[in-house]
Amino acid sequence: MPHILLDNNKHIVGILAGWPKGDAWKHTAKAACNAMEQARGQCVFRYINREHRRGCYPCLPVGVSYGRGQQVMPNSNGAAIQSLLRNKAIQRLARFGNSILHRYSPKVHRLVFAAATFNFGPATVTYGHMDNGNFASGMCSITALGNYDPTKGGHLILFDLGLVIEFPPRSTILIPSAILQHGNMLISSREKHLSFTQYFAGGLIKMG
Repeated sequence: MPHILLDNNKHIVGILAGWPKGDAWKHTAKAACNAMEQARGQCVFRYINREHRRGCYPCLPVGVSYGRGQQVMPNSNGAAIQSLLRNKAIQRLARFGNSILHRYSPKVHRLVFAAATFNFGPATVTYGHMDNGNFASGMCSITALGNYDPTKGGHLILFDLGLVIEFPPRSTILIPSAILQHGNMLISSREKHLSFTQYFAGGLIKMG
């Protein structure tokens, strides 16, 4: 059962989408998590992909951007990333985020997600931040993966709204990440938390 966050003017500012019905999604999320962990072992991460303003965990972007004169995100781990993009479980995660955007924000959906980031964990804990390069009126899709206890850690924090939201593994949330400061809570050292995000750069919209 999705839950919608509304502002005082009844505008949607967040979609707590959960996950599709049925046991198959549990297997999909597990397969996606396993694929990302395998890819993590095959990748070589530069310092900027391990220590960055969002946190201290390895991540790699893929897709089309236009910020700071950059049109295509550089990637020296092409084989591992292409393997992830061909993975059926990853593709299903992407389709679910896309379908939620289409259902609740059809005008924005016309723009399509142009890029994605694989946050490889094993402990993806983000500082409070805004993704200023993203399209301000758009939504960012975030899918959580791993085995952490969502009642004790991994919560999504929306600082501007004063909300701390339980964010279970396998679930998807859409937020306007360019204008809302967000982050997530610590997890236990025995747990793991990875995530898959989709978004589009604001510079691409200006091109239109």
